[in-house]
Amino acid sequence: MQTEAAPRPIHQAPAPFNERLHWSLYPVVAGIFSIPMLPLALAAAVLVPWFVSDHGLVVNNEPWLYTPPLDLVPTWVPWAVGLSLVLIVAVSWGVAVHLLARALQGRPVRLGRALARSVVRSPLTLAAGAVTAGVLFAVDTALLQVYEQAHPALRFTLGAALFASLSPLWLPLVGVHTHDRPWSFLRGMRGRGLLTGRDRLGAVSLVAGCAAVAVYLASMITTGNAVVPTAIAAVAGLTVSALALTLAATGEGPVPQERPARPYLAVGSVVAIAVGLTVPLQLYQELLTDGPWPTLRYDALSVEPWDRREDNPQPLILPEDGASVVVGEKEWLCEEEAACLDLDEPLDGAGPMLAATGMEGGAVRTVRASLDPALAQGSIVLHDQCVRPSQCRNRTWELEPEVEPDGQWDAQEDDPADQATTLDLPGQMAAWAGVGGGRHMVVTAAPSVGWGETSLTLFSCGADRCSAPSSTLLAREPGSTFSSDFSPRQDYPALISVAATDQGVPRVSVHHPGSGALTLYACHDVECSEFTTTELLAPTGAVRRERWDSARYTGATLRVRPDNTMVIVYLDTRDGSVQLIDCADPVCQDRDTAQVLGPGWHRTPPALALDSAGLPQIATFDVLTQEVLYLACADPRCEGYDRTVVGVYDHTPGWIDLALDGADRPHLVWHRVPGEDTGEDHAFELVRCADAHCAPV
Repeated sequence: MQTEAAPRPIHQAPAPFNERLHWSLYPVVAGIFSIPMLPLALAAAVLVPWFVSDHGLVVNNEPWLYTPPLDLVPTWVPWAVGLSLVLIVAVSWGVAVHLLARALQGRPVRLGRALARSVVRSPLTLAAGAVTAGVLFAVDTALLQVYEQAHPALRFTLGAALFASLSPLWLPLVGVHTHDRPWSFLRGMRGRGLLTGRDRLGAVSLVAGCAAVAVYLASMITTGNAVVPTAIAAVAGLTVSALALTLAATGEGPVPQERPARPYLAVGSVVAIAVGLTVPLQLYQELLTDGPWPTLRYDALSVEPWDRREDNPQPLILPEDGASVVVGEKEWLCEEEAACLDLDEPLDGAGPMLAATGMEGGAVRTVRASLDPALAQGSIVLHDQCVRPSQCRNRTWELEPEVEPDGQWDAQEDDPADQATTLDLPGQMAAWAGVGGGRHMVVTAAPSVGWGETSLTLFSCGADRCSAPSSTLLAREPGSTFSSDFSPRQDYPALISVAATDQGVPRVSVHHPGSGALTLYACHDVECSEFTTTELLAPTGAVRRERWDSARYTGATLRVRPDNTMVIVYLDTRDGSVQLIDCADPVCQDRDTAQVLGPGWHRTPPALALDSAGLPQIATFDVLTQEVLYLACADPRCEGYDRTVVGVYDHTPGWIDLALDGADRPHLVWHRVPGEDTGEDHAFELVRCADAHCAPV
């Protein structure tokens, strides 16, 4: 009797994975990797700003630590954090692989069961990961022993090729979760099963690609803005890797009769992922920039000028809107939220720009030498150059000095003595400028014919349209010390300092680089029709400079307090120390001198500003620590101060300047002068503190 053979099962062609899995499973798997990290991200968002407040500062809204973080925390802390991350990823990996494997088989997906099973099998996951990492590390070490200069790309490619081609390196990572029994995957790892089949090689190779992207992005993290893209890439990489290795482990197959779907869980996962990426970052930025812990915060901007500026003058000008204007041979407007702009423009009938008095409306008021032969020698041009055209328009005024009694200012071009002429001398002028009490002031140094002496002349005029101009001859200095024959305005930008009382009465200090003498000219009225000369420091009787040496600077800065008394900081020409003079009367006949920083050559002259309480605020360079410092003095003589490091520099800055805004927030600028053969460019370093006195708040 013949029996009928059983029919063979109908062959079903394998289907692509996207037809075997419901779309809702992908965001669920991504959420499995991202949601457990949310508590750690929230903890880091709070702990990092708190840690920075005690051990660092915030520059440009980015944390900076004074010491490497591993030197500040106990040894167990990084180990605990690292092990916690590894354990969370291992458990999440097991859950994701189990859910994907059951979905590919058409079996129901139960998240709670998958979590419990992954926790139980997490030691196997960690062991499999440790074996894979150990083998790859051993291969990389062996490569470096053979080829010490191996490029990182070569080392990564070799490791990726081994991982993708050898089943024992990747199959255990998913095999312990794809079967009901954790060791069932071992039955296929014999003979040819030790090598990855051609049909699986593409899926396994995706893991190496995801690792390459994650490692690259992690290495590029330099700001908080790069954290979110890196986190997204990490979650996407883990999701793709879990899917690829699960497909490689389970093999191809047909579309299951039932595809498990979790649409509501998928929507919830998407919302949770969005919250996990945005909330911790927003909380971190809020606490870092305005947290409850006292933290030093400031903004820094480095600007590379077009020209080499070894010998360019300051100043830093601070308008009411908080922008900063750095003036050299060109003008640079540095807005709070924009790059510095070059504002240079030629001016007919005027020579090169010598200085800038300050900001008037939307314009920078600059000083130039006049080239008009009809004016007295030593005349200057004040030019308002608009930096915000909607607020002003360009204007120009010419100011003449007192005519020298001997008439030498008006030497003709064909002078028989072959002396300097009207057209020659403007190119040898130097100027220092300031603003105060509604007046703009300029002190010029112009050599007389024959270079026998240099005349120091004070010009001033009102802020509005340069009204009520005046000029006064302050002194005739022997030789050409203060003229630009040796570029003192550039190499020694603080030789002369000019300020004014709240009523606009000028004060001028003159620091002599040769003898170290410091002289004060205190005007009696706005026009300076009369003035009192006070010798603050007597000449030493010895010439301190056989030649002009820009590595050793000379200079003093003068500021006037609301009670018309003055504060002066200067660089002692004998030892390079920073000294402060506290004047007790308007002409500084009664005064005290205190040392702020000890001796040290190769120091830039200190910059000085007064806060709303009239206390000195000093910017200087510490030659011992090679740090640019801001000193917030606690008393009029600066016997106590809060010290803030705003820059570290291994060369003496070309110059430093300082200004305070209406909220006593310091704004500093210093000239970075690169060393020889370093390949660096000259740059302006701008620092804006976020809080009053650069104090942690």
